Amino acid sequence: MGRGNKRKTQRELRRLANMEPSRPMGRGALEHHWNHGDCAHPAPTATMYGLCAMLSCNECDKSMQFILRFGRTKTMDVSMYDDPNNSSARPVGRATLEGSRDMIHSHATSVFMPEDGADPNGGSPERDKVMLGILMDALTTPGGMPEGPPGDFVAAWRKLDCPHENTSCQVFGRLVSLECRDCAADLTFEYIGKNRFNVRLARMPLEPAKYGTHYAKNVVRALREFAEIIELPMTMADKMSDDPDRDARRLAGVVLTLEKHGLFRRVHVPDHPNLRIIETVSALSCNRPKFNDWLGPLASELRRKKVKITAYGKPISAENYLEAARLAWPCVFEGVGIVRDAYDLTGASEHCVKCGFSTLDDNDAGPDHWERGCPECGYPGYLIGLDG
Repeated sequence: MGRGNKRKTQRELRRLANMEPSRPMGRGALEHHWNHGDCAHPAPTATMYGLCAMLSCNECDKSMQFILRFGRTKTMDVSMYDDPNNSSARPVGRATLEGSRDMIHSHATSVFMPEDGADPNGGSPERDKVMLGILMDALTTPGGMPEGPPGDFVAAWRKLDCPHENTSCQVFGRLVSLECRDCAADLTFEYIGKNRFNVRLARMPLEPAKYGTHYAKNVVRALREFAEIIELPMTMADKMSDDPDRDARRLAGVVLTLEKHGLFRRVHVPDHPNLRIIETVSALSCNRPKFNDWLGPLASELRRKKVKITAYGKPISAENYLEAARLAWPCVFEGVGIVRDAYDLTGASEHCVKCGFSTLDDNDAGPDHWERGCPECGYPGYLIGLDG
C-alpha cells in the first residue's frame, strides 16, 4: 500500500471511529455495559424525571442513564456513572427505544418519580410534568391493556351529586374525554384497539376510579346520552407534538371505530383544495410506511408542476407541505345523534422537541405562540429536520 493510500485509510478509520454508530444499540449491547464489572446488581431501582430515566444499583453505586431523544423514531442517549473517581457521566452511545425499555423493565425492581410529576421548586415544573408524561408513554409497552373486569360507569356518572348540565366532550389521540364543568368530574375512554375502551372516572380531589374495558357500542350509547356536542380537532395532530404521526394514527383509530358504531357519518367535500393529495397521504387513509412510499413521488410532482407552497406568507418545501397534509382530514365527519364541533389543536404542545424551549410555565404565553413553529429556534414541527 502506498504512503498516500495508507494515510487516507488511517484518516478514514479515524473518521469512522468518531462517527456515531449507524444503528442504535439494542438490549444486548446495553446488557454488556451494565454487567461489565464484579457486582451482580441484585436489586436495581429506576428513577424518572423529565426525559431522563436512571437505572441504579445501590450495592455498587453504578448507574445507567437514559435520556429520551426525539426523531422520526425515538431513541435514547445512554451514559454510565461507573467511575468512583469521576462524578461525570461517561457517554456510551445511542440505543433503540425498544432496547432501552426492555432493559429498564427487566432490571428495575422499583420505580421512583417526583410527587405530582415534577419538583415544584424547579425552574419549569409544568414542562417537567409534560416531559415525564412523554417519557412514561415511551417506556410503556405498546398496546393498551385491559384494566380489570368492566364496571357500571354509567351508573357511577349518574350517581354523582350533579345534573351535569355543563359538559364538554373532546377527542384527542386515543382518548375521548367527557368533562363536567360544574362538578369537575371527568369520564375518560381510552381506545385500546379491537373496538374496546378502558374507562376511568375522575373527580377532584379523589383518586380516579377504573371501570375496566367496555366495547365501543356501550361507549357510543353513553356519549349520546351524556354529551350534546363532541369536538374533533381541526387537524389530526399538533405539528409541534413529540410524535404527530403517532397522535394522528391514534385519533384515526378512535374516529374510525366511532364511525363504525354509528356515532359519526362521513361527508366528502369535493371542492376541498388539493383533495387528491390529502386523500392519499392522510393518516386516516394510510400508515407511515405507505406515506413514505408516496412522499418522494408526490414531492417530485409538486416541484415538476412548479407549485408554489406557502405557510404564513413564507415558502415551504414540498416535503413540509406533505407532512402537513398527512395531519389533514380528507373528509368531514358529522355526528349522528350528537352534534359534531371542532376545536383548534395548533400549538397545544407548547414545547419544542428540537431546542427544548417551552411556554408551559409562562402564563402570559400559550398555543397561539406556536402557530408558525417554535418562536425560539424556528423549528417548523412534524419532526422535520431532527434526524440530520
